[in-house]
Amino acid sequence: MSSTTRKAVKSQILTTTVRSQPSVPELQRLADIFKRDAVLTAHGLVKADDKAATHVSAGNVVLIPPGIKQRITSTGKIILEYMAICSPRFSLENYNSG
Repeated sequence: MSSTTRKAVKSQILTTTVRSQPSVPELQRLADIFKRDAVLTAHGLVKADDKAATHVSAGNVVLIPPGIKQRITSTGKIILEYMAICSPRFSLENYNSG
């Protein structure tokens, strides 16, 4: 892949590591953004819209379509870390905290 192509792809995708404190849910909805949460450490529960909560642990990837209300909560005694991968790139205009 050429460096020009890499720069174009990088400008369209945001990756960040998120730390979720035990028993503190992270609730959000991202309009127009497809999100993938790759769990790096610990384990927790993910709930999307009205669907049943799903157990996740290190190595799992959660796919969240645009506009879906979702929550991730660490269920252990340690911080759950996950990499949030957003495309197109995250912007505050697309964020809704609940």
